[in-house]
Amino acid sequence: MDKRNYLKTMAGTALGLSLSGLATTAAFAQGKPLRKVTLAMAGDGLHISLMHIANLGGYFKEEGLEADIVDLNSGPRSVAALSGGSADFAPIGLIHGIKAYAEGGDIVLVTTLFDALNPLIFLGNDALKKSGITPDMPIDEKVKRLQGLRIGTTSPGSVVDTVVRTLFKARGMDPDKVVRLLPLGSGANMMAALEKGATDGFAWSAPIPEIAQAKGLGKVIINPLKGEAPEMRGVPYLSFGTSKATYDKKPEEMLGFSRAIAKAIKLTHDKPEDAKSLCAAASQASSKASSTRHGKPARRRFPRHRPSRRPSLPVL
Repeated sequence: MDKRNYLKTMAGTALGLSLSGLATTAAFAQGKPLRKVTLAMAGDGLHISLMHIANLGGYFKEEGLEADIVDLNSGPRSVAALSGGSADFAPIGLIHGIKAYAEGGDIVLVTTLFDALNPLIFLGNDALKKSGITPDMPIDEKVKRLQGLRIGTTSPGSVVDTVVRTLFKARGMDPDKVVRLLPLGSGANMMAALEKGATDGFAWSAPIPEIAQAKGLGKVIINPLKGEAPEMRGVPYLSFGTSKATYDKKPEEMLGFSRAIAKAIKLTHDKPEDAKSLCAAASQASSKASSTRHGKPARRRFPRHRPSRRPSLPVL
C-alpha cells in the first residue's frame, strides 16, 4: 500500500469490528475482572478529548478495562512505547504511522481520532510588537514575520514540530535557517517558558493557547481549525494505534478499547454538552472553556462512527 492509499484508508476507517459489538457490551464485560491496559499519551489537549471521554465516562470500565494513562509528551516516544511493548494503545499522529509503515514497523492504526491538524500558533506580547503580526493579517505575511523568533514545540519529528516546519516550507523557507524551534515537551512547559521570557511563542493544541491568551500573555495568530493554513486542510491528525503484537495477543482488550472509543465518538456528536463536561472534569474546566470557544468547528473534527466494510481491523 502506498502512502496516498494509506492516507485514504486511515481517513475512511471507523473503528472496524468495534461497532458491531456495541449492543453486546454489557454481556462482554459483565462478571469479568478488569484487564489492565497501558495508554501512552503524547501530551494533552483538544485532540485527546476522546480518551478523556472514554475514561471519565466509564466506557473503558464498561468494556472490562482499567486504563493506566502515561503521558510521554512526545508522539515518537509513544510509537516507541507501542513497538517496545511498554504501552498497549496510544493516540498517535498519522505522520508517525506513515513513517513506521515506511520503515517496516509493526504499528496497527485502527481509526482516526481527530480529523484536522490543530496545533495553534501563539505569540507572546513582546513578539507581537517586534514582528508586527496581527491576527487578521494574511497567513503568508504572518509566517514571513515569524522569522528570527523562538517557537516552542514538543519534540523533534513530532506532529507539532512538523506543522510548524510545514508552514515555512510551504512558503519557500527553510525552518532550520529562519526560525528557532525549541523542544519543550508539554503545552504547560511551553506556556511556562513563554512567561519566563525563554521563548517568543509556541505551537500547541487547545486549551493551552486560550489559557495563555486569557492570562494576557499574547494572542493566537494562526488557527488551522479555522482553515487559515491551506496546506493543512483535509489532513487527518490523530489515530488510535497499537502494535501488531498487542493486536494478536490481546484481542479482547483490542475490541474493548475500540468499543469504548466508539462510545466516546457517539457521545461527542449526540450529546456534545455531556462530552464537554467530561473534558472539563479532565482539565479542571479549562477544556470546557476551550471546547466552548471552538464549538461546532471542533466537533466536526471528531470522526463519525460508521461500520467498516473490511472483514477485520486493518493492519497497515
